[in-house]
Amino acid sequence: MAGLDRDRGRMELLTGEPGGREMARTRRVVPARLRRWFFSGLLMVSAVVVIMYTQTGRDVDVENMWAAAALALFVGGATARVWCRAADQGSQVLRWRRLHRRVFWRAGVVCLLAGVAALWLDAFWQWRADNILGGAYLPAWSADEGHAAFSRGLAKWLSLAAVPLVLVEPFAWLLWPRSLRAAVRDSRQAAFAARGGGRGGRAGSRYR
Repeated sequence: MAGLDRDRGRMELLTGEPGGREMARTRRVVPARLRRWFFSGLLMVSAVVVIMYTQTGRDVDVENMWAAAALALFVGGATARVWCRAADQGSQVLRWRRLHRRVFWRAGVVCLLAGVAALWLDAFWQWRADNILGGAYLPAWSADEGHAAFSRGLAKWLSLAAVPLVLVEPFAWLLWPRSLRAAVRDSRQAAFAARGGGRGGRAGSRYR
């Protein structure tokens, strides 16, 4: 019991919060992070398994469809954190700043996943062009090849659109009123000072 009291006292000195409440919050945050990491890892491992068991060399178009599905799983796992709720730490303006950043990141991920879906459609239309009536019905073959070419172009542009959506976020933030941006800056400095020294510098980076 004495050791537990000492731990609570240390937490109160470091965080400025009652030790029991801080420890309870830590117990909630750690399992949530573990669940996110597990979910992300599960999706990425599933993508690897799909690639291992579907790339047999028998039908290139079918394999490309499976590869696109595996890529969607991998992208979903790698970007799962973007869809998690922003941390409740800090003031209201800091939470708003984090939400602003996540909105742009999510839009970029949506474009990327849409590009992967277009790649799947490209493989599907190529498979259909090669297999409908043995590929001998020329009007249908030409139409399917046209759909495949459109899907390839759409996949390229959607994937490229994901990059500027992420890069433009800091510049979009500058369009907000100066008073709001000043409040965010002041809250960052207050959070830095509250945590103090090196610990504050590392923790304060979460508010940039």
